[in-house]
Amino acid sequence: MLKQKTHYNPHRGEVVLNMDGEDIILVPSFNNLVATEQQTKLGLIELATLMQSNSLPLEKIVEVILCASEPEISTEVLQKQIEQNGIAKPYEAVARFLAGVISAGGAEGGKTPKPGKSKPKVAKKTTP
Repeated sequence: MLKQKTHYNPHRGEVVLNMDGEDIILVPSFNNLVATEQQTKLGLIELATLMQSNSLPLEKIVEVILCASEPEISTEVLQKQIEQNGIAKPYEAVARFLAGVISAGGAEGGKTPKPGKSKPKVAKKTTP
């Protein structure tokens, strides 16, 4: 049985996966993202690209959920939930999770620079 987390923070990029009335929260913490890349042996951009093209295998979707979930969920519990409820909800949750992770990065705190705009200025070293 999964433990239900009472709240999540969508502004922090957390995604809720509700399986059979139980919440699994996918949390994009640094540790979870590193674990995801190590477990799947794919970078986050590659994972998101495969997800967008509907080419991410089920085993990788499961690995992302196992690495990013808080509280942790066991492989056996997750597999049982997928067998009982199907893959649609986990697939959608991982897609939203990866999209959020990718869109949160980049220049200027997640904002894409507008064409024609100069790059941010770098402070020059001064000598005393």
